[in-house]
Amino acid sequence: MDSVNYIWLCNSDYYNPENFSSTSPVPAEYINNADIMAQKNPETSINIWVNLGEMSDRDIVYISRLAEALPKNCYVRDLNEIPAFKTDPIFAEKSNLAIWGKVDLARLYVIDHVLSDERTDTAYYSDFGIPVKDLSSDEITEKLAKKGCVFSYMKHPTRPPRIENGFFGINKSLKNIMRDLFIPRNKKLNMHDGWTAFWHCADKICGENLLDVEALLRYAIAIPSSTRGRVHFSETAEVKCLQSQLTPKNPPSLKT
Repeated sequence: MDSVNYIWLCNSDYYNPENFSSTSPVPAEYINNADIMAQKNPETSINIWVNLGEMSDRDIVYISRLAEALPKNCYVRDLNEIPAFKTDPIFAEKSNLAIWGKVDLARLYVIDHVLSDERTDTAYYSDFGIPVKDLSSDEITEKLAKKGCVFSYMKHPTRPPRIENGFFGINKSLKNIMRDLFIPRNKKLNMHDGWTAFWHCADKICGENLLDVEALLRYAIAIPSSTRGRVHFSETAEVKCLQSQLTPKNPPSLKT
């Protein structure tokens, strides 16, 4: 089975709830894109990775309830399931690496984990803000068949395309590429520029095997006002009350 993987790491310096439509641990509009992805690709596992170790009891309960409300192929998962993430000092509470550097590395650990330890056929990483809705499109499948990978890029009017790490897919035929190439290169440069490390690696193995980020963004879908009777992920009193009122000491387990 294929999987699409989203990550939400955050800290108080970056996350300002006033910039989003809800005060949920993961912004509601981002969850909405994952929800839509799951509905459009029912044979694909959709993983929303969060760091439960940095969440309050209230937020863990909210995330647990949210997991039950999402489509059956959509899972909220703990990044600490991944040994490399759990033991890397970069993700320690006292680490001074910027949030962006942490997310750049975490996505590589996630893709390595689902390919090597969970035997996923093709593992995609996607930023929440890039709602690619059709993973079976010729543009994606032909590129994966050609080289076992697909990366996105941003066009520039005067410079060559700039490879991005906001959406990419790796086939199991390249299952060791994260640990053999991407992760070591990222860890070498991450304190300075994790994106440049990713770009150098992708360019080595991918070349012209690219997708257009601007085209992906044109797939954007309006947030629905309701979701077949399930929890609404746009701004609603239901969502806000769910987070603000739940503070039990023993939160339920996440769906796995």
